[in-house]
Amino acid sequence: MNTERMIKNITEIKAKSDIIDIIGSFLILKKSGANYSSPCPFHNEKSASFIVSPAKQIFTCFGCGKSGDVFKFLQEYKQLSFQESVEAVGELSGVNIEYETNKNTAHNKDKRQELNAQYESLFVKATQELLANEKILQYLYNRGLTQEDLNIFSIGLMPSLDSIRSIYNTQTALQLGILKKRTDGSIYTPFKNRIIFAIRNNAHKIVGLSGRTHPYENFRNAPKYLNSGESFLFKKSENLYLFSLAKSAIKQNNSVIIVEGYMDCIALHKMGFTNAVATCGTAFNLAHLNALYRINQEIELVFCFDSDDAGKKATIRSLELCFSHKFYNVKTMLLKGNHKDIGEILEKKAQLECNVITGLKFYIGYHFKQAKDSKAKDDLLKYLVSLIDNEQNFYAKLELIDNISSLTHIPKEYFYTKKAQSYKSNHNRILELLYSIYNDKDCAYIAKKQLDLDSIDEHYKADLEHFLNTEQLQGSALNIALNDKLNTNLNISSVYNEILNLNITQASKNLDIAKIKKDIPQIIALSEYITKCKEEIQCQDNMF
Repeated sequence: MNTERMIKNITEIKAKSDIIDIIGSFLILKKSGANYSSPCPFHNEKSASFIVSPAKQIFTCFGCGKSGDVFKFLQEYKQLSFQESVEAVGELSGVNIEYETNKNTAHNKDKRQELNAQYESLFVKATQELLANEKILQYLYNRGLTQEDLNIFSIGLMPSLDSIRSIYNTQTALQLGILKKRTDGSIYTPFKNRIIFAIRNNAHKIVGLSGRTHPYENFRNAPKYLNSGESFLFKKSENLYLFSLAKSAIKQNNSVIIVEGYMDCIALHKMGFTNAVATCGTAFNLAHLNALYRINQEIELVFCFDSDDAGKKATIRSLELCFSHKFYNVKTMLLKGNHKDIGEILEKKAQLECNVITGLKFYIGYHFKQAKDSKAKDDLLKYLVSLIDNEQNFYAKLELIDNISSLTHIPKEYFYTKKAQSYKSNHNRILELLYSIYNDKDCAYIAKKQLDLDSIDEHYKADLEHFLNTEQLQGSALNIALNDKLNTNLNISSVYNEILNLNITQASKNLDIAKIKKDIPQIIALSEYITKCKEEIQCQDNMF
């Protein structure tokens, strides 16, 4: 970015930019009436107090007080100068930046296009190098690729140092990380003899490259993959491999498969899963999530990382990122058989077989398997409770509770409270009440006439209903009736009050739903019922 010359078309850049698109490149914005909201990136908070107005083209946080226009946001978020933020907005909005000084202006306007063209020239030479190397070419063919694939996915063999210098000036190549300088001042390419993959941006322009090792060269314990350096043209944390090719299929399917390796991604495309992308040598991050979320807020993410420990841990980290931003439409693809990864399946010409499960199921199952003691399980439970507590949408909260309860086999009532102790206390009270109902005919009569069965957990509900209708004990009812530890000698009045309290709790939940639905008759009826129950309890208390 040029920080020395004044930008003369700031007004144009601002007018042609959309604050929702720009901020949406960095944060997950959810529609909230006429505006959009998100947890504030400038301070820690659970609720979304960060508001973006498309009409006014400004942002405001009602928590920390930060506010401003699109330039101000980038200044604060990326710690940029004003001029740098204007240049960044121009780049993101596709607006050419015009400087007050005319010298080299045309050069700067075309610099990006020039570098894209140079990368294309590099890959023309890289293709020629590959086609001339029979051993490495056969190696790729043995991996399941064809010559057509080499063209479609822009795969080649790194050209010689002289070839690189015939395309780039040394300074540019050093800036891009294609060349490096040794301590003695000599120049070399870290991609020497590597198979190289073109990394393209959303517009299908080459912005970087990745080099891979192969069996026909001694790379001396070098990393399998090596990416070109970070530059204004390429930021690996903001790019998804094959996104430009996968974008239409992602939109059509409203689903995306995310893998770690380039070969895995190519393999999926060859198998017909053209909605696959890969992270570019970095962990799945918020920039990736934002890019996919902007396609469709209901998009389904499917993680398919390696089946080894490192791959499972990467999946867990990716899921936690999604969960922290209240994004639960996420799944994991688990390969069947003894295949290490998808690339290996393509190489062996085997059939792709897999299990696809929800992200929550994978997350909970993984942690239960890893838990070595009760503390680890309790930590997992606290994390799940925090997810529920942080969810503000009523229906989303209920769905989350249902899913977590089903996967952990913990009654839903536990998750309606923030502390396990609260549930334990309430749960014991319910068991004591059930003991009294099963062992006292008068208590059973009151329960049959007064108790709202929906207030009882599903684990006990069916057996209780059976008993009230038939006076026969079965299943959980029999176990509770014979459990003398639950005998607290509750009198008729106490049982009656406990039933009324349970009914009030259930009616309050139904009242919340009625308020959301704006069901006025139901709101009135439930409010009156709750008041009546409270009056009954008060009357009982005054009598005794």
